[in-house]
Amino acid sequence: MTPERFQQIEELYHAARETTAEERAALLAQTDPELRREIESLLAQRAGGEFLDRPAIQNAPELLEDAAVTEISAGLCLGPYRIESKLGEGGMGEVFRAIDTRLGRAVALKMTHERFGARFEHEARTISSLNHPNICTLYDVGPNYLVMELVEGETIAARLKSGPLPVKTALLYASQSVAALVEAHGKGIVHRDLKPANIMIAKSGIKVLDFGLAKSGQDETVTASRMLLGTPAYMSPEQREGKPADARSDIYSFGCVLYEMLTGARFGSQRRRVPSRKLERIVSRCLEEDPGLRWQSADELERELAGVTATGSRGKRMLARAAALLGLSAAAYFYFHRAPRLTDRDMIVLADFVNNTGDSVFDGTLRQGLAVQLEQSPFLKIMDDGQVQRALRLMSLPPGARITNQVAHEICVREGAAATIDGTIASLGKSYVVTLQAIACQDGATLAREQIQAVDKEHVLNAVGSAATAMRGKLGEPHNSIQKLNRPLEQATTASLEPDLCTRAACRVRAEVR
Repeated sequence: MTPERFQQIEELYHAARETTAEERAALLAQTDPELRREIESLLAQRAGGEFLDRPAIQNAPELLEDAAVTEISAGLCLGPYRIESKLGEGGMGEVFRAIDTRLGRAVALKMTHERFGARFEHEARTISSLNHPNICTLYDVGPNYLVMELVEGETIAARLKSGPLPVKTALLYASQSVAALVEAHGKGIVHRDLKPANIMIAKSGIKVLDFGLAKSGQDETVTASRMLLGTPAYMSPEQREGKPADARSDIYSFGCVLYEMLTGARFGSQRRRVPSRKLERIVSRCLEEDPGLRWQSADELERELAGVTATGSRGKRMLARAAALLGLSAAAYFYFHRAPRLTDRDMIVLADFVNNTGDSVFDGTLRQGLAVQLEQSPFLKIMDDGQVQRALRLMSLPPGARITNQVAHEICVREGAAATIDGTIASLGKSYVVTLQAIACQDGATLAREQIQAVDKEHVLNAVGSAATAMRGKLGEPHNSIQKLNRPLEQATTASLEPDLCTRAACRVRAEVR
């Protein structure tokens, strides 16, 4: 089924549903006989909503005719994973609850139709680069399955069956969902199928699920095949037309979700009132037909939502002012006497940087530079390479294996460390963006985050050093300690990114610092 056909069905179905029987007959009489029969069938069976809710590929069964499906039943083992029960299914495969027999933990295991093996490999690459408390975590990859974090809770779609959400609740869920998009879009990843059914309300907060339809900005194979991916009711106009999707497509889909949370109704031709002018402005701009008129980034949208969250009614603001005056001394006390995010007894595991630049010169170099900078701190205790290598052996990984975010997390849990620090580098024109994030091992909470831009390649190590210094403060190290023991990275290592030079300089400075 082509994108054009989907668009025709969607537009005509909504138009027909909102007319009288006489007007509907006249409207359908103007269409071709096949399209008319299809719309009449949907209206008669009251199946239109279900049709628009299903992933587009499920509405085109001809694409799945030759797809062989592996039969899965309770008790079956796939590698170390023992299947317990079926959780659900989508256009790309089925999802099961399973037990990792090595670690004794429950996981979600997603099988794929064999027809989509190549896309499944792309799905694995996409998800594995994401590490965020509001994104479902990828644990492992098999020949035709993914092993992911098992998220307990209910979806926003299930919650909406009881009607619209309170504004505060909707804003909380919206803010966390956008935070997930900020993380993904920052790595060039577009979700492409954001909808209430893909957003889970867990105990720890929102989890955005099913990045199986996500698309890396560099992979155009799906667009080239003109396979329509996504769910029609939440697709952006450009997706329905079969055009390439970008971050602004996710923003449109998010607008549909936010509108539904606030009004209890699906976004369509008959608009319902959104609770406030500020929220109406945010929703309306998300839902602009022209991508150029929408919010241009998830970061921009996140700032707007934060502004609404921080702003209450005039009466609440007056009360807040009074409370602020009353609590000023208490606030000052807690600011100057607050407990640090970490203590000097907590150990930290450093992950290798996720290199989204395509330039191999950054591989290995940035983690080493980060270690040099952080090891100057008497407050932060970085796990040494010997302990990391021992943990890798226990995990049956080869010596010198890449310390991905997931591997760092597992080492952190195994060795009883407190947190991991993950790094990312991405190109932005001729400049580079360096991002550091400290993640608590036990609950996945973000303890601190810092992002710095380097004007060119020669300034990347300096940017890593500056970001590391900022992280020291955010993680609780006293300011006077940072001032006293903070040799700039450009002095600690050579500014050149040639790996052999960086290695020699880093080792030399480690010796000096210790």
